[in-house]
Amino acid sequence: MKDLIHIVLFLTVSVIHAQDTLTVFDRPGVADSPYITDSENWQFETGLAYSENGGLSEAILPSAMLRKSFLGANELRIAFNYEPQMMALINRHISLDQDPIAIGIKRKILRESGFIPEASLLVNTYYPMQEISALGKTGTYNAELGFQFQNNLNEIFALNYNFGGIITDHHQKGILSYSLCLNITATDNLGFFTEIFGYSPLDSSQEEIGFDFGCVFNPTSNTQIDLSYITNYYNNSSYGSLLIGYSFILK
Repeated sequence: MKDLIHIVLFLTVSVIHAQDTLTVFDRPGVADSPYITDSENWQFETGLAYSENGGLSEAILPSAMLRKSFLGANELRIAFNYEPQMMALINRHISLDQDPIAIGIKRKILRESGFIPEASLLVNTYYPMQEISALGKTGTYNAELGFQFQNNLNEIFALNYNFGGIITDHHQKGILSYSLCLNITATDNLGFFTEIFGYSPLDSSQEEIGFDFGCVFNPTSNTQIDLSYITNYYNNSSYGSLLIGYSFILK
């Protein structure tokens, strides 16, 4: 056990002053990248999603995330209208008319080298905006912990994969989550992706699985437009959503 602790500490210290040279937006898709923002920049990502079960009232409310690195290998993430892409949670928030806000920290833990992937650890918590005034009094809580990995296979293909867990007041035993995404670079400013993801609640047998695909276009080195389609299979039903987003870096 002590050896494992020493290894983790070594990996943590070894990247504490390192900065990512890649500009990587976490939109779109379910799998987050292991990359963090450059220390001199603020990164802003926003988008809209239309789904039949959410309707226009949900579609006109954008999601947004602000990212900023601090203390070398850490990144602060503040998000509005955020939740995991799990229909059991999304439908519950829609029925309760809740719009969660989130705050999290991503920590770089490994640099890619040969077969060793780029890796990070993300700790995140989200809470309904409508219950902020009663924070700590409603019994509501939501927390995520997960690992993000990426292997850049060559100049065209990259594998991005995550695994972790979610715990909420509605799923107190926890939910296992996973995702695997293939990124394809077509040109210097155009890319495509396809992905599979899933959620497995430990307190029920209603496992969810989902797929999504889409493209990203970079008008400049500091901006990105994304378009994607995502489908969840939950409770013998299919839930499809169309997403469009815009992300940019403030220097």
